[in-house]
Amino acid sequence: MENETSNTIPDTLSLPLEIRVHGRGGQGGVTCAKLIAATYAQIELFVQTFGDYGAERSGAPVRAFTRVDREVIKNRNKVYRPDHLLILDPSLLGPGILEGVRAGASILINSNEPPDLLQKQFPLYRFAVIDATGIAREHGIGTSAVVIINTTIVGAYATFMGLPADALERSYTAFGLAGDLDAARAASEAVHIFEPVEKTSPPAHNKEPESTPATVLPMTEHHRDIPSSLMTGAWSSQTPCYQEYAAPCSVACPAGNDVVGFIQAVKDNGPEAAAKILLETQPLPSVCGRVCPAPCMTACNRIFLDGAVNIRSLERWIADQEYPQPLPKQDNDAKSFAVIGGGPAGLSCAYHLAILGQKVSIYEKEDKLGGVLRSGIPIYRLPGEILDRDIDRILELDIDTLCNSTLNQENLIQLQQEYDGVIICIGLGQPYAIHAAGEQLEGVQQGLDYLAASKKQNVRLNGTVIVVGGGNTAMDCARSALRSGASSVKLVYRRSREEMPAIIEEIEDGCREGVQLLTQRQPVAFVGDKHISGIILAEVEPGPQEKDGRRRPIVTDKTVELSCNTVLLALGQKNNLDILPKNLTINRSTSPYSFFPFPDYSAPRGSAQGYEQLS
Repeated sequence: MENETSNTIPDTLSLPLEIRVHGRGGQGGVTCAKLIAATYAQIELFVQTFGDYGAERSGAPVRAFTRVDREVIKNRNKVYRPDHLLILDPSLLGPGILEGVRAGASILINSNEPPDLLQKQFPLYRFAVIDATGIAREHGIGTSAVVIINTTIVGAYATFMGLPADALERSYTAFGLAGDLDAARAASEAVHIFEPVEKTSPPAHNKEPESTPATVLPMTEHHRDIPSSLMTGAWSSQTPCYQEYAAPCSVACPAGNDVVGFIQAVKDNGPEAAAKILLETQPLPSVCGRVCPAPCMTACNRIFLDGAVNIRSLERWIADQEYPQPLPKQDNDAKSFAVIGGGPAGLSCAYHLAILGQKVSIYEKEDKLGGVLRSGIPIYRLPGEILDRDIDRILELDIDTLCNSTLNQENLIQLQQEYDGVIICIGLGQPYAIHAAGEQLEGVQQGLDYLAASKKQNVRLNGTVIVVGGGNTAMDCARSALRSGASSVKLVYRRSREEMPAIIEEIEDGCREGVQLLTQRQPVAFVGDKHISGIILAEVEPGPQEKDGRRRPIVTDKTVELSCNTVLLALGQKNNLDILPKNLTINRSTSPYSFFPFPDYSAPRGSAQGYEQLS
């Protein structure tokens, strides 16, 4: 250390300056930062210094910070973008030690490793190395077990930065550490200093941010696999970050139910309190408690612990209890709405409008409300009296119903003159055909027609029944066919069992009841003389991946013929838009079938403003 006596600021010093010290508990890292700050203060600069540690054990990682400037320092944050980095313990060298270090920063490390070898690890920075531990041990600073190196390494730092010797001595004297000056001088003479050997920029994660400071990870991002180590040290420097997220079960619910809310309510205050929450979003709790595919249960967090909460059964039990009917809001300027269709979509739409205090009329082409709930879901899954109970609760909200109302385009135009809004909820229309030879044979029928007929009368099936499809309608057909007397039921699906869109429980129950799954097969022809006697199935191989993530089925030339007595087609349904006026504009930006403009409430009654379909 040169015997300088000047308070002149070194020419190489760029201000403002931020310094970060990394050490372990017991090494004196905080005092090291204070000594550096005091030395800069001796040359008449403003300084700020503080430690970053809590109730840490000896040896745990700690950090300390120092700022230096010509002006009063008002920044009270930790140092995230250091210009100088001091590493008191080489064991701290790791992936995160250089986090945020500025381009062209100076790094000083305490190590007894060969300086040339260490320097190769920091080719992009100005680098210095000193065996501060060995020098401090020679001068008896600390104990044989815990050597305190802070006063030693500051001597090396002063030479590394070109700080005046007398400024260092005055700071040591002020701290009562004049006895450690010999060790500081020895470190000053022994420090090895290296200039950058590469002129390229530091790694991208260390570059200067354009506008915002480096991101500090929340404590929850610091984790280790079990068995975990003692979480001290670096954790103490992290700022807790608390955020509230919607429960995954609630997010997964298509109806928007507050799943956590109603389950907690039934636990704490009983079914009436739970029903009050549930009915805010769910007009058909008895129905959904029985036939919903329950994506909420698939998303339940407890799957990873002991199994999903049986949310669907809880909803069913709550819905089966007695509780008050929700009261509609009072709206002195209530509008009138015509809802076309009395299925689940129309009933839900009418319910929410009525709850808001609006005047609602439902137009339904059948003699009873319910749509596919009444005609397409077997009684063993949804008894008629259960459906009627939910519908009656909806109609108690003073909703008018006009059943046996088959409407056309002219009727819709007339309704527009009578109501403030017309909402079309007619559901899907004609079922898809398979377009294979022999499809017109007797015994080949649509699955929905069979399900509707079986709910009105005792339909009997004999022999072998083939069901084509993999959705819920197909499973309902297969299980109902067994109940209708079929001796054997085979379900043919062109993809794998894992890709079947039917509810998993329905597939499993159907297999237990005797339904045989023939996957990766597709009908290519039907055989028979007037009445079907067999079906020809082709093997299907998975092809390229499509937009929906599934692989496109490719029909091969490998075929097999199965004898059968009945074939039920459950291939889905088409959209039927024939009811809509010809001049209607379809806006596909939000939903494939949203129709705009919606009637302007400020417009006189009778003006043609258009329609909207909600599904």
